[in-house]
Amino acid sequence: MLDIPTGRGAEYGAKPSQHFTIIFNTFVMMTLFNEINARKIHGQRNVFEGIFTNPIFYSIWIFTCLAQVSVLDNMHYSKVFPSNIMHTCMNEFYGLLC
Repeated sequence: MLDIPTGRGAEYGAKPSQHFTIIFNTFVMMTLFNEINARKIHGQRNVFEGIFTNPIFYSIWIFTCLAQVSVLDNMHYSKVFPSNIMHTCMNEFYGLLC
């Protein structure tokens, strides 16, 4: 679908594949968007209502988002494949859809 190698069947200790980096990043984006959606229950529709009234929530959310960008940009500290801006935007879009 994305015309990239899958990384399946790679030997233990092999370099990280772009495929698994995209899966990891999409999972984190899905988690971030789920944190927003889980704020309202009992049929309430506007999940953004009062989002800035809880500074602990939005501080943790922003920190997690910045930490994710930091992990993807600093490949020396994390074992992920370098991602370009197109794949990063696609990951965020997939995370938003799910």
